[in-house]
Amino acid sequence: MASHAVKPAPQPTETPDDSLPTLAEVLDRVSHVGPQIVTRGEERFIVLGAQDFEAKPKRPGLVGALLSGPRFDGIVIAHAPWDMRDIDR
Repeated sequence: MASHAVKPAPQPTETPDDSLPTLAEVLDRVSHVGPQIVTRGEERFIVLGAQDFEAKPKRPGLVGALLSGPRFDGIVIAHAPWDMRDIDR
């Protein structure tokens, strides 16, 4: 009798797409660990939870920056007295 060797079935190889986390896994990491950096080729993305995004301070415009600065209410600027009639025209 001839014996025939049985070849084992080929094992499926893992493709790069199979090793990527699912969106649900990324969102779980965001909620438990914090913001996650995701890369796609050269592009980089940051995935934030809503509370982290809303907690970031907004950059104020010029008026907002000036109004949020220190107050100068108690400062008095001294100057020499002058009269408009003393100005040479």
